[in-house]
Amino acid sequence: MDFNPEGKTFPILKLPFLPLSNVLHNFDYLEMLDFSFVSKKCQFVIQLIKSDFEICLNFQRNRSPKKLIAIIFYRRKKCIFEFLIDELNNRKKYLKRNDESAQNMDDKHMIWVNSAKEWTDYICGLFQKKLNYIYLHSDGSIQEMSDISEWINNRQNELDYCEFSGDETNSDSIELFFKNAKFSIHNLSFALDQPYLRKPLPIEALDLTELSFSSKTWKKPITWITVNDIINLNYRRIVMGVCQFSENDINRIIKRWLDGNNPQMEFFTVALKPLNFHLVLDGIEFERRDRMDKIIDFMGREECHIFEGGYDIRGKDGTLATIQQIRRFHSDTSKFWFAMAVWPYNKFPYKGQERSDL
Repeated sequence: MDFNPEGKTFPILKLPFLPLSNVLHNFDYLEMLDFSFVSKKCQFVIQLIKSDFEICLNFQRNRSPKKLIAIIFYRRKKCIFEFLIDELNNRKKYLKRNDESAQNMDDKHMIWVNSAKEWTDYICGLFQKKLNYIYLHSDGSIQEMSDISEWINNRQNELDYCEFSGDETNSDSIELFFKNAKFSIHNLSFALDQPYLRKPLPIEALDLTELSFSSKTWKKPITWITVNDIINLNYRRIVMGVCQFSENDINRIIKRWLDGNNPQMEFFTVALKPLNFHLVLDGIEFERRDRMDKIIDFMGREECHIFEGGYDIRGKDGTLATIQQIRRFHSDTSKFWFAMAVWPYNKFPYKGQERSDL
């Protein structure tokens, strides 16, 4: 059926802003992008529309359904739209940029990297957003990591989340990425199989809040982070996947915190075999809790870690913490999350509830 038999056009740009905004909200994001290429006015109209999402630049092809570099929109941590760089490059003439540098490149991958940066700049500007997340390959070349780090330096002061993942790891590239970075990273994650990471990494200047480590599969426990590494870290939240820490190892970590190590820590968790808490608490004063009364936001995600029972301990300065191991690890039911939460002096975290009973 022909809905427009006379080929009449509709003067959409003559609509008042509110009806025009309602029309554009029925476009998907690719259609909004195409609309922005029509004229400067169209681009300006899209920029005025309020949008509720966060932007991720993904270089990890395994994260994309089509195994391609992509720009992903997230809302409440769920993917709502994906721009594939391959598809966007079919529209590259509309960017009206000078492509001489790309034409002179021999490295095809770096051409895609540069395209991804260009499109991210345009899309962030179009929707008036910052880049929130970036997923990077752990074996990226020195040139790639250096270029990406410098590019972020020039566009913004912070990233909410940065992840390195892969089967192989180029320690020189990762180290250079952090050395060049003049931006802060709130949540840094490593999901690696064969890391060969030189330690310590130059990450102290990144203003980190959360740091997480995991193997790409639970069948390969983390062996490249030691107890001493955990003791020497000084971040608010630390999350590890499956590893082989023993009761004595956890006992050492707790005792160092009791003595004042890492005073800003709020949450530490690691997936382990079931622990013998008589050994974990050896030489430590504690009070056993039998009720469910404490909830903590779990690494900024849309989920909570509920403390049902557990053991309360206090540092030398009186700071209260609770430890427990009840929550099963999602992909290996023989492992459980050991968790340690440090509570503020007069409130439950993020809930604003008085804890006068503690």
